[in-house]
Amino acid sequence: AMHRLFWRVGVVRPVRVAMWLGDESGGDGSQKLMIDFRLRVQPLPLLPGATIHTHSLLTMGKDGRVMHHKDSWALDSVIESLPLPLIGWAYRMARSVVGLVTTHVLSLVLLPSPSMIYRALLQRTESSSPGVKKALLA
Repeated sequence: AMHRLFWRVGVVRPVRVAMWLGDESGGDGSQKLMIDFRLRVQPLPLLPGATIHTHSLLTMGKDGRVMHHKDSWALDSVIESLPLPLIGWAYRMARSVVGLVTTHVLSLVLLPSPSMIYRALLQRTESSSPGVKKALLA
């Protein structure tokens, strides 16, 4: 009775289920079952609840027993479902800013600039035929 007083948990519909037969590693006949669902959790009756996006992955043996069970959930679904809109908005903005900054930094580090590509082409053509440089510069 005490458990019901403090925790309210419910599955939000729809629930998606996917099943794979066989195993990638050795074909031992095991089956994998993935369940994609959302849980609505309310720890105390007076506190607002949160919705948690969850994935459960089960691996079952030939005999139907569960050999492995892993639950994964996303923190962003909890933060975005909080009833304080400012927190969800700030979190989404922070994710966008971090994504933009990371993309920009990676593009500077990993992608060569057009001038670098031009210089590399110029060096390659200059070593093979000196007359091409004049044609490229014209």
